[in-house]
Amino acid sequence: MSADTTPPRGDWFGRVFVGLLIAACLVLSVQVVRLSRQIEQLNQKLREAINRPAAGAIAIGESVPSLVGLDASGAEVLVGGVNVLALREGRVATVLIAVSGACPTCHELMPIYGSLASRQAGTGVVVTAVQVDAKSGSDLKASAAGLALVWVANGEQTWLRRIDVVPSIVVLDAKGVVRAMFKGEMDAGQRSELNAMLDAMVRGTD
Repeated sequence: MSADTTPPRGDWFGRVFVGLLIAACLVLSVQVVRLSRQIEQLNQKLREAINRPAAGAIAIGESVPSLVGLDASGAEVLVGGVNVLALREGRVATVLIAVSGACPTCHELMPIYGSLASRQAGTGVVVTAVQVDAKSGSDLKASAAGLALVWVANGEQTWLRRIDVVPSIVVLDAKGVVRAMFKGEMDAGQRSELNAMLDAMVRGTD
């Protein structure tokens, strides 16, 4: 009588289970790799979307029209007899600082903007802050010493509506052409870059 060589029933189920487990692990590994690639592709698209200028955003090299800056009483704010936002009145450059009344950071940075205005006083560079969300003079918040804070009547119908980040600094040359933009809070390197650019424009070497 021959010995029974059939493996115990428990061993057979164990081998099937292990085989299925290995197959499941392989399938799961493939799915993880596939999902990782998809996540990386989505992250890349997100990075591109963040770095892409918003539709209609102001572009470097664009020529923008003059505006009329008003004070809290609704009167024009003048520098040398012309409006602070008259961009083609023979000045060296205009530095427009876009702020919002609802932006705490904008007002925390007012002393820095005031220092910039004081530094450029008498150079032909006009530095002014524009509260882009102001509908009237009563909406204007406090400014820093030496820095004009203005509003523009119906500003939402001008090119100001295309400023997509506050605070932003827009540097315009004597022809009203956008030479540079600094969005958000500037770091020390960006402030140095801005000062160097303005110094070169004053010297006529830029």
